[in-house]
Amino acid sequence: RQMPENARAWHNIAVAHQALGQLSAARDAWDHVINLDPTNIEAYARRAEVYMDFDDWPAAVRDLSQAYAIEPRDVDIKLNLALALMKLGQHAEAGRLVEGILVNQPRNVPALNRLGEIHWSAYVADSTAAERAAAVDAWQRSLAIDAAQADVRAALDVARDARE
Repeated sequence: RQMPENARAWHNIAVAHQALGQLSAARDAWDHVINLDPTNIEAYARRAEVYMDFDDWPAAVRDLSQAYAIEPRDVDIKLNLALALMKLGQHAEAGRLVEGILVNQPRNVPALNRLGEIHWSAYVADSTAAERAAAVDAWQRSLAIDAAQADVRAALDVARDARE
């Protein structure tokens, strides 16, 4: 902390704190990075991860939205933003983000899995057959690409057995 104006030094401090699970200290260090460099996409994305670990979904959405505004093509930012939006019950917006990824990358397994999660979360909230069917479809497409996903197969089994 002898270099208070060095964004790279604060970045390294933030990464170290986050790796050690010192989330409050990591958040504070990311704050410094962002104050020194408000266009630092990684700082917003990584601070959002800290907020996600704290289950502070509104703060995660704010940071991920900022990162997305700076770099709208970053798939990881889109997937995390979709997760945070889903946690806030904004299923339609979350689904649109992921579907945008799948337009250009139809075999993107993490995107298919996230889409399944979003539709399943919407089904749990509203019990609509269309959401359940969409979750089943996304997970089936994912498993057709990579069959060795035990957690996705288990989620698919639960969705198939669910009653409308």
